[in-house]
Amino acid sequence: MLVIKKTMLLSALLMVIAIIFFSVVVPYTIITVFIPKPTYSFVIDPGHGGIDGGVMGKVTGIYERELNLSVSEKLADYFVNSGYGVIMTRKNKYGLYNPTQVNNFKRADMEKRAEIINEANATAVISIHMNNFPSAARRGAQVFFNRKSESSVLLGKSVQATLNEAINIVHSGREYSALHGDYFITKCSNTPTIIVECGFLSNPLDEKLLVDEKFQMELAYHIFSGVMSYVLTA
Repeated sequence: MLVIKKTMLLSALLMVIAIIFFSVVVPYTIITVFIPKPTYSFVIDPGHGGIDGGVMGKVTGIYERELNLSVSEKLADYFVNSGYGVIMTRKNKYGLYNPTQVNNFKRADMEKRAEIINEANATAVISIHMNNFPSAARRGAQVFFNRKSESSVLLGKSVQATLNEAINIVHSGREYSALHGDYFITKCSNTPTIIVECGFLSNPLDEKLLVDEKFQMELAYHIFSGVMSYVLTA
């Protein structure tokens, strides 16, 4: 009899605990709303690579291919740390051509980039470059897009506005307009695509900024912000 009473008491106690749990804990659990973050992915395309060094800094002699990759890696970190997917067309100093294709490396390199971009089916493509101009006075960051793609135009204008406010006005006292650019990368897919010319390696002041890791972080952040401003309002 004692064993039965103990069993009955234990059962009653468990029932009370269950009632308390479902009447107190569960309601709070039910009203907690989990909103998943939208799924976006981005192709980041560090321009040049391998034997294609791009333009060269007048003061430091640094090649564009190195700076493109460094800025692209920092940009990728901002997207990844925010929970978004990233596909890099180039992950190291090498180009995307086969060593046997050296005689036609540029075409092979660009075709491989186009293949990666089209297979990714991403939200947007951001191609990172450094600029050059005959006059050393020209400086600042400028964005190019394919005007036949309305989404690319909007993306380009969004990133340009951010770069103007945070980079161009601050460092050179001027603004740029995002412009149409008849480039392979901007035309090789239906994905919204921009080319960001981060600054002029032909300008000593821009070059000094562009080789600085802290400035690269700042630059990458503002490109990221401009992209996300477009994505979240599109």
